[in-house]
This record gives sequence, C-alpha cells and structure tokens, in this order.
Amino acid sequence: MRVLIVGIIICCSSLGLLAQHKKDSGFIGDFVVPSPASDGRFTLDFGNTQATLATQAKAAFRLHGGYRLVGSTQGQFSFEFRLGRDNSIELRILTGKPRSLKFQQVFKGVGAPQALLLACDEAVSKTTGYPGFFSGKLAYVSKRGQHGGKEVYVADTLFRRAQPKTNFGKVCCNLSWSADGQGIFFTSDKTRFNNVYFMNLAAGRVRTVAKFKGSNLRGVQSPTGRNVAYILSATGNPELWLGSEVGGKLQQITRNKSNESGPCWHPDGNRMIITSDVGGAPQLFEVNLRNGKMSRIYTNRSRCSEAAWNPRNPQRLAFTFSVGGRFQIGEYDFARRKTRQLTTSSYDALQPVWTNDGRHLIFTRRDRVSDTLMILDAGTDEQAAAANAPRKTPVALHGAKFGNCSQASFYRQ
Repeated sequence: MRVLIVGIIICCSSLGLLAQHKKDSGFIGDFVVPSPASDGRFTLDFGNTQATLATQAKAAFRLHGGYRLVGSTQGQFSFEFRLGRDNSIELRILTGKPRSLKFQQVFKGVGAPQALLLACDEAVSKTTGYPGFFSGKLAYVSKRGQHGGKEVYVADTLFRRAQPKTNFGKVCCNLSWSADGQGIFFTSDKTRFNNVYFMNLAAGRVRTVAKFKGSNLRGVQSPTGRNVAYILSATGNPELWLGSEVGGKLQQITRNKSNESGPCWHPDGNRMIITSDVGGAPQLFEVNLRNGKMSRIYTNRSRCSEAAWNPRNPQRLAFTFSVGGRFQIGEYDFARRKTRQLTTSSYDALQPVWTNDGRHLIFTRRDRVSDTLMILDAGTDEQAAAANAPRKTPVALHGAKFGNCSQASFYRQ
C-alpha cells in the first residue's frame, strides 16, 4: 500500500511538472517545445522552403527577438512554407534529427504575401505561446523630400508596400487606429487650424470629429470601441475630454491649469494614463475618468511622456523619458514599481507603441538627418522581470526611400 501511495504521489508530481512545462513552453500536438538556446532565442531555419518564400520569411523573422536564424536543418525548428496554386501558403513545422513533422496548416489571405505572414504568425504562436505580429499593419506619418507636408501612410510591418492616405500638403500627426482597425484618427492643420479627423479606410472618406475653439490635438479610441479620448484646448489649456461615439457629444474630464496630452487606454478600456505638466515638467498620471482626479506614476525618471500600455500584460508600461540630453524608451513595472531603460542610443528614441504580442515595441529614431521607425524586442514577461534582463538592439523597419517616418500606430486583429 505504501509503495502504491508513493507511486501515486510521484506520478501526480510528474504530471504537475508536465503541465507547468506545457504552460511555459507550449506544445505542438503532443510534442513538447524545447527550451530556447542560452541567449533566450530559438534557433530557426527554413528547411526546404522555396528561395523566394524563404527570403520573405527571413525578412519577417529578423524583426522578431525570439529567434536566431541558422543554416538549413541546423535550427531547433525548421519552418517550411509552400506556395499553393490558389496563392495559399502551407506551413510545416519540423524538429529533431532526423526531422519530424510536428505541425501542418494551410493559410489564405489577400494574396500569397499576406498568407505567408499569417503562416509566420502561426509559427510564432505554436513555438512561443505568444501571437505573431507580422500580419499587422502600421499607420504613420511621413515627409518625403524637402517640400510638401507630413502625410498619413499605411504599410505592412515589412514595408513591402506603403500607401499614402492623405495628400493635404499640410502637417498630419498623432495617428491612432480605431478599435476595429477600419479607420484612423489623426490631427491636421489642413484648414489652417488643428482639428481631429477620422478616416474611414474602406470608404476613403475623411470627416472632422473635433473642431472646437482653440487647438484640437488628439483622438484615441478605447480598445473596446466604447469611448474616444480627446485632447482639446476649448476651455483654455489642453484638457482630457471623452466621447461615447466618434464625432459625438463630449464630456470634459480634467479641469486643470496644466497641459494634458498623450491619452493612453488600459487594455480593458476602463482606465487611462495621460501626460501632465501639473508639477512643472511632464510626468505620467493615471486619471479617474469619473471625476478627473490624477494620481502620479512614480517612474523615477525625468520628463516622462508618451505612455503605451502593454496590450497583453497591463503591469508593463512603455514611455519616453529624458536622460543625458536625449529621449529614451523606458518600461515601468507596476507590480515591482520599477523602471528599466530599454534604449541607450546617441539618437532620440521616442513615440513607443506595442505590437499585439506585448513583447515588441515600435518607436521613432530621430537624429539630425532623419526619422526612422524601429522595432525593439522588449522581452517576454519573464525576461522583462529579470534583474539582469539584457538590452536588445533595435532594427530599422524601412529604408530611406520611404522618407522621414514617425508617429506609428500598430493594429492587428
């Protein structure tokens, strides 16, 4: 009897470890995903993928901080992609030596390029447990050449194609996607004064949603789509306002003598962080959306602004701060009440936005010559919480031919 009880205990303990391993590492069917290499990344090759598809897949995975590309069949995984006659893409995930097929699925999109990115996203999900971001889309502003304005563009994450959405010859700024990804809020001085506009991408229509006395500076819809936050100076200095629908009646939330900016929604759409200079220099505050009271977030950094709440883990908050005469990107951990610096560069790093995986940040690199959109691996939740979490090297998303690009907003359903 005693042997039986001990056996049951050992068996239950083993199952517990197996369940924990499954939670942490993920499974492909009944296959346990191996642990990453010593640098925290999976080694990856593309096996027998046709050359053109392999080139496109490499362009995608070079942006992801969780993988390191190696020679054929030398990786912990082989992701193989095959083009179908209907422009579908078949994904095959293989591992082991000799290689053994562990996962297989066919993906369809608007053409083979999108189908490939959807397949790449699924490969990420199956091997890391986090969603992929490759099939997402970016809205941003760009100025091309010495003349002309800053216009709104939309591109895929690989910048294979960038489509202009405005041609005002004026300044567009402060872009943000609608909750359903079908439209873009932005600010422009196209009629001399700053107003907030909403662009319906499918219909190709632009309508004014905030045109009040003073400056209309920003519109940001909540992730749930229930409310839109605006920064308006209709009563004097810039304040936070809320509307329940696009272009609907607005309610003033803050009533201060300070300047408010940068509204940032919690993933559940019920909380908000803004930037305010109520104490002199700009800092981050959580604002009560019922009474406008503000509570400072003590990041232990100077001149904090441009908050971005992590979409998967709201304990993580990215923001911009000033250090050594430059702007850099930091991340505040609400649970530990600590800040870590994510960028250390000779240029300004600003305007951070999270991708849908809650791991990568897109930000603007600004120097004396140009503005460039960069992507940075901020790490998994476990890596971010580690005391010795290494800083990763940002990767440029585009080349000079796309102009001076900044103020990105990311969307993936």
